Amino acid sequence: MIRYTCLAGVGVFVSLSFQSVAQTQSPLDALYACSEIESDSERLACYDGAVGRTKEAETAGEFRTITRQEADE
Repeated sequence: MIRYTCLAGVGVFVSLSFQSVAQTQSPLDALYACSEIESDSERLACYDGAVGRTKEAETAGEFRTITRQEADE
């Protein structure tokens, strides 16, 4: 019984570790990925979606953009 509890605990830890790695990616990564698309219409659709998700994330407080001056202060 203890063995199964330990395995479950390890599984939860690994799962949370992967989530934290995913959260450390830049919100701009999706925008940058769009630049790789060759088709103009597909690239525009990609940018539209990525900008929308980025704006939602910023509005939700998931990240904040700052100027270099703000960072220096």
